[in-house]
Amino acid sequence: MLRRVILTGLLAAPVLLSGCEDKPTPTKPPPEVFVTEARVQPYYPNRTFNAHIDSKSDVAISAEVSGKLVAIHFREGDEVEAGTPLFEIDPAPYKAAVSRARAELAQAEANRTSASRNFSRAEKLVKDGYISASEFDSLEARKLEAEAAVEAAKAALESAQVDLEYTTIKAPQAGRLGRARPAVGDVVGPNSGPLTTLVGKEGMEVVFQVPERL
Repeated sequence: MLRRVILTGLLAAPVLLSGCEDKPTPTKPPPEVFVTEARVQPYYPNRTFNAHIDSKSDVAISAEVSGKLVAIHFREGDEVEAGTPLFEIDPAPYKAAVSRARAELAQAEANRTSASRNFSRAEKLVKDGYISASEFDSLEARKLEAEAAVEAAKAALESAQVDLEYTTIKAPQAGRLGRARPAVGDVVGPNSGPLTTLVGKEGMEVVFQVPERL
């Protein structure tokens, strides 16, 4: 019994010894190193800021006369030249006003002609004593009133023509148009506020705020 145990122990010894031998450690490849030649280069630091583009020649387009808007001749973002029609206000009542002013001017001119003739006759009659001085003064006053009425009628006609021209709203300068605020059919006028905005092509600038601590 004792001999078997000894032999078994001797047989197991080589196995234990072989299990204790060191295994070879795998080697890692050397790391790659990139080498760059140092050079002197200019450095331009930069910062980013929020900004918006502004124009010094912005124009708010408004109506000079009141009336129903019958046409819009542009779309938002269109570029136009000075004098381009933008809006049309119903011109019918203003055309009627021009016709009425012309008729009143014609009547005033006719009255002036009659008063001038009567005054010319009075100048001869007063010299011969056929009319009194007071009658002559009265005819002279009528002549002056008729002349003043003609000037007033001319001014009224000119004003009516200007109002008629204002029914077509034109671009005062070249530029890019914003959104049309009213729609066709709306009643607009001097108190309606800006109808649109025209941004001029000149005088553009970028506006932004720089913080105190950069």
